[in-house]
Amino acid sequence: MFFFRFKLLFTLLFLIVVFGCTDNKPVQNPLTPIPEAPGSGGGANRVMIGDNFFQPQNLNVSRGTTVQWDQRGFVQHTVTNGVVGQPKAGNEFDSGLLNPGQNFRFTFRQAGTVQYFCKIHGSMGMIGTITVR
Repeated sequence: MFFFRFKLLFTLLFLIVVFGCTDNKPVQNPLTPIPEAPGSGGGANRVMIGDNFFQPQNLNVSRGTTVQWDQRGFVQHTVTNGVVGQPKAGNEFDSGLLNPGQNFRFTFRQAGTVQYFCKIHGSMGMIGTITVR
């Protein structure tokens, strides 16, 4: 009888822990499409950060455009201007470490081509380009 009560108590505690420690919210895939921001013009000036890639990798914008990078990966990433390994990397913008769900914005005021990369994964090809007209 003691064993039965112990087993029943253990099972109840297990179920309370398993079902009581969840917030019952649906899990969102971090690679789901980025919702449009109010006044964003359809999200055309947004870049999704995935694990080891930027999507789109190349973006064309006009001067004065603010680009937003949305961190949808599972691990930390950065958005840093420049080329991997060059000493001047990050002299124009650097997001710092972005956790999943965070974002970073930068306004491009001068025409030209701006390369950027992730400081953590740039050597694995996590790079992108913004062309400012």
